[in-house]
Amino acid sequence: MEDKEEIAQIKVELPDDVATGIYTNLASLSRSGNDIIIDFARVVPGRAVARVETRVIMSPEHAKRLAALLQRNLEEYEKRFGKIPAVEEVEATKPIGFVAPREEK
Repeated sequence: MEDKEEIAQIKVELPDDVATGIYTNLASLSRSGNDIIIDFARVVPGRAVARVETRVIMSPEHAKRLAALLQRNLEEYEKRFGKIPAVEEVEATKPIGFVAPREEK
């Protein structure tokens, strides 16, 4: 009898309230010895505070897989739509996304 490794099929459900997604234009990363924590936030014009919309906590192993998946998808995106400028190619003083207003003294 052959030993066949069974591959588990996972059914992923996408509830309606999650399917619409959440727009974010800021991400912040932190880590502990066991976890990678990614806070996804939204910066809105005219507000000095970015609101965290969701926090994702994952193992370093899963974070590395996510990084590889993002890299592959960005490469496919660039093949189809053109090159995305690297961070080094964008002016260091040019803000990305919205700029929070300066607080008045």
